[in-house]
Amino acid sequence: MRIASITSKGGRDKNEDAVGRITVGGVCCMAEADGTGAYGSGAIASGVAVDTILRAFSSNAEVSKNAALSYMEAANNAIEELKKSNENMSDIAASVVVVVADKKSAVMAYCGDCRIYRISGRLIQEVSDDQTGAFAAFLDGKLRYSEIRNNPARKNVLHRLGDGTGFNAVVSDPIKLGGRDKFLLCTDGLWEYVTEDFMEESLKGVKTPRDWVSRLIEERRKKAPEGSDNYSAVTFFVK
Repeated sequence: MRIASITSKGGRDKNEDAVGRITVGGVCCMAEADGTGAYGSGAIASGVAVDTILRAFSSNAEVSKNAALSYMEAANNAIEELKKSNENMSDIAASVVVVVADKKSAVMAYCGDCRIYRISGRLIQEVSDDQTGAFAAFLDGKLRYSEIRNNPARKNVLHRLGDGTGFNAVVSDPIKLGGRDKFLLCTDGLWEYVTEDFMEESLKGVKTPRDWVSRLIEERRKKAPEGSDNYSAVTFFVK
């Protein structure tokens, strides 16, 4: 398994994204978070989410729906506890995505508006569902999928970990992996400017996850305006 990652403040003063990964006994956990909160405290939310997920995984490293669910619950509880203990952080929360994988199978978990793409060869096979007003409009047939990234309701994030609305993470059943499978985990600061067509096309001739990340970031730099959001990406090749 090969992995590459990047996180950047983009055009903002502070980076409120966080990424992390760890491998235990041949099982890898990749986590990414986009935090929110007043006065830059979103960085604390995202950091707590990723750190908590990796610690929980270290204690119970397995590719299962129940295990991934427990990692997300631990992160949700950690943010909620931090909010209770510090009145200056009463509004923190985090959009989070997690992939747990070995060479044979993977489980995906998400909450909020970060995304997980699963690609076989150069074709996108699965994308996590955004928990936003724009994605809800797409499900209702009011928007085309390609219109989600430019619709104002995309900023209406319905659920995040620790947001006080309850535990609303979604966790997949284990999926079988093949040697051509790849994953992209990314915050909205990347997928807002990098289309699915480019994600597929940019894999042409790519041999490493690092090469793919570089192409995605270069495309984002071309498209993103001054002052654009933080961005993060994790790329993972099964073989």
